[in-house]
Amino acid sequence: MGLQFLLKEVTNDHHHHLLLLLSSDDEAEGTNEATNEATVNVSFSRGQNLRRSLVLDGIDVTGYPIFNDAKVEKAIASVADECVSVADECSSVADAIFIYNHFLKSNSNISPDHHTYPALITACSRLPSLLSIGKQLHARIIITGFNNDIYVQNSLIHFYGFADEKNNARKVFDSMPQRDLTTWNCLIAAHSHDDALILLRKMKLNGIDVDSITLMNILNACGRERDQKGGEIVHGLGLKTGLGSDSKLRKSAMGMYVKCSDMISAEKLFDEMTIRTDVIIWNSLIHGYVQLNRPNDALKLFMRMENTIEKDETTVVSLLAASAALLNLNYGKQIHSFLLRKNINYDKFIETALIDMYSKCGNLEKALLIFKNSKSKDVYTWTTMIQGLANNGRGYESLNLLNEMENQGIKPNSATFVSALTGCGKSGLVEQGCEVFKKMVEIYGIKPRIEHFGCLIDLLIGCGKMEMAMEFIEMIDEEERIVVYKSFLNGCIDDCRIDLGLKFVDELCKFGLISDHDCDHDDAIFVMVSNFYALAGEWFRVGEIRKMMRSFDLVKEQGISSI
Repeated sequence: MGLQFLLKEVTNDHHHHLLLLLSSDDEAEGTNEATNEATVNVSFSRGQNLRRSLVLDGIDVTGYPIFNDAKVEKAIASVADECVSVADECSSVADAIFIYNHFLKSNSNISPDHHTYPALITACSRLPSLLSIGKQLHARIIITGFNNDIYVQNSLIHFYGFADEKNNARKVFDSMPQRDLTTWNCLIAAHSHDDALILLRKMKLNGIDVDSITLMNILNACGRERDQKGGEIVHGLGLKTGLGSDSKLRKSAMGMYVKCSDMISAEKLFDEMTIRTDVIIWNSLIHGYVQLNRPNDALKLFMRMENTIEKDETTVVSLLAASAALLNLNYGKQIHSFLLRKNINYDKFIETALIDMYSKCGNLEKALLIFKNSKSKDVYTWTTMIQGLANNGRGYESLNLLNEMENQGIKPNSATFVSALTGCGKSGLVEQGCEVFKKMVEIYGIKPRIEHFGCLIDLLIGCGKMEMAMEFIEMIDEEERIVVYKSFLNGCIDDCRIDLGLKFVDELCKFGLISDHDCDHDDAIFVMVSNFYALAGEWFRVGEIRKMMRSFDLVKEQGISSI
């Protein structure tokens, strides 16, 4: 009986016949009967013969590039190798499973071997929707006796690592009668940086020499977890073992330093590279500068690469983010022109970055035009446009766009509601803001975070609804309230609400935010409390606050003028 696959995410017309083939048990049995009658002594030694067999099965393969490509006609030594090779030529991973399922249903004498299963397991690791199929293949591997083959087992460890099921990866590892360096590398890739470092020590204790792939996997894990100390240890090991000159290892080390915000070490590695033709290392540095709010450095690096390195979509997205951070419309237009001049394909990431840049740089009409013409809008594209309208004081339009988004079946996320609430706040839409907050919680089941509370509380304070704002403040976890306390106290001062202000200051004292104890102090809070006591005529307390500020060497930040 063939495996029954549920390829929910494979919806292309290209795979229409695949979905028909991979159907229910009853349908599969019917297909097997038809196959047995139609397929008689058909040789599978060449790709063309495979194509002929499928046609005899009544399967239309004209829409499948794998059977219309001249590469299929190349000599393939064995049936097993043919299955793998044809799968490797597939235009999608579903085609590999298509061929495999055909072999099972044809009742032929062809059996998958230790070359076939790793190719199929690798195919299953490329799409989240195929993870359950990979597990079914694992069961068949056990049934067919390939569970002791090191090549097959290595592919299973890699598969479970991709599926984020490290316990299953470890079970496969522990059951292996023999292991090689690839086995350890696959297991390390499946684990977090802490576990990966432990596995590295075990490798050394077992006398297994590491290679550049081992160290790259751990460096990537350290980068993801922002563990610079662990990354430095691994990088040092690479230098000690003579692997430091490996270009891919250097790239991984540089990426780790960038993710850990150590641009000095990243720049040093970059400058030591004699060959810098890989656009990925340039993109890594540019992205690091943008993330650390150093947009000028990002643009300077772009100027260095302009005439020597071919840019890609990632480069453009990072540079547009840099222009948006600088609020420099001129830079943004130049990058947009570069995009058009080089004929770089627009994708949803570039379109979203363009919308963000034009919105932040004040050219909202251009942002709206790009948004309107976009053919691949996702939740991030919609959210970026809603945020752009909100930040430019067009609250009603941002809410209309939110409604349009919902009508088109796009589900808003947490960030979408932050943007919508921001629009309500900047336009003073109290009733609408409360409705948006209620919709977020009751309809979409999104738990409010401090960002949502902050937007709504700022809106209420700005409209003088202090009591209602206080009610929402009390819903926030106590340790997070400091974020909105400043806004509330400013509102009390602006509205001369001495009663609420006194209650609020008592809360600050309760949490030790205004005290003479040794703790982290925010000079802005001291200044606001001092101003409030002055407004209330509590001059003795004003003196006490200022005395505390002097004892902590806190100085009021000087005001500046943009004129």
